[in-house]
Amino acid sequence: MFQNPPDGSAGELVDSCGLKGLRFGGAHVSTKHANFIMADPGATAADVRAVVAEVRRRVEESTGIRLEMELRLVGFDPQEGR
Repeated sequence: MFQNPPDGSAGELVDSCGLKGLRFGGAHVSTKHANFIMADPGATAADVRAVVAEVRRRVEESTGIRLEMELRLVGFDPQEGR
């Protein structure tokens, strides 16, 4: 989901912030690999977007590192997909 920052691992950053399992609606951070967002049946794109936004916010707040997306979000405000 997120690009690895220089000299680091995005998954390790997400995990170190205690975000495995973080859930919004039908989407959540994988409990096996913190750089994966899982979508349960019935999850919406907005659920996934909410998880991504909250992970980015909390990682930046805790570490000062802004995670960059590996994926481009289509159909949303372009600023949200960066």
